[in-house]
Amino acid sequence: MPDSVTQIRKAGPVGSKRNLAVLGDGFAAGDQTIYNNWVQTNVLDGLFKQDYFYEDASAWNIFRVNLISNEKRRVMLFGSLTAPFISSKSGPMMMS
Repeated sequence: MPDSVTQIRKAGPVGSKRNLAVLGDGFAAGDQTIYNNWVQTNVLDGLFKQDYFYEDASAWNIFRVNLISNEKRRVMLFGSLTAPFISSKSGPMMMS
């Protein structure tokens, strides 16, 4: 499986909505299903089912980025706001 990007939530045009890219770095080709399930469980069914994100979920486009690697598993979240020149980034978040 080559590296790929899949939009898993479409709220509207990228330029008019908030955008979140979830990068799975460190997952071997055979572990992509584990990563896909992690994103579903922890981001879509976890984070976006709670508090602020639940109430504001319709404002977010979410992209899952599958990267093939032999490194230790980790997941990184990168977001951007719609205002020009403003972005929000968080560092690596270790997967348990």
